[in-house]
Amino acid sequence: MDGRPKQFILILIAFLMVLGSVMTASATVTITELTPGTGTVYSTATISGTCSATAGTVTITFGTETVGTAAVTGTGMGSFTCVFTVPIHVYGTETITATYDGAEGSATTTFFILPNVVNITTPTNNVVGTIITISGTGYAANDNITVAFGTNNNIKTDVIADGVGSFTTTFTVDTQKYGA
Repeated sequence: MDGRPKQFILILIAFLMVLGSVMTASATVTITELTPGTGTVYSTATISGTCSATAGTVTITFGTETVGTAAVTGTGMGSFTCVFTVPIHVYGTETITATYDGAEGSATTTFFILPNVVNITTPTNNVVGTIITISGTGYAANDNITVAFGTNNNIKTDVIADGVGSFTTTFTVDTQKYGA
């Protein structure tokens, strides 16, 4: 034997070692906690998890909107935590995705959007005839919304949320029982 098969095998092993050091494997991402799992638009949530990588970045998306990034830190198994603000979104369940460095590895969980009145003008003089403006988010797209005030459960019934579940409307303060 002239040693050629042995040389071939050694060259093949060296090639595979170099190739293995150049190639990177996908990172495994796991979401360990989402707190809270329900909330309103503009509320704050915290997502935490682990990653088989010990360095890099995890990007958090809410539906299709990027809401934050977190550095992966640790030895052996990396971890990440990201605090984010819930973006404007319609009522219901939305997927949250944690993706490691672009698209190497990802995990998903869900968040439930609750409706919320986010702004009410408070006039200094709350007398009959005062106009009040109210707005809200987190309703279903094109949802019919009824505004109640005091003892009047139907002070405004023609309110329709827009395509992202938000609305703004006004109503006039009507006669109410004292203290209602």
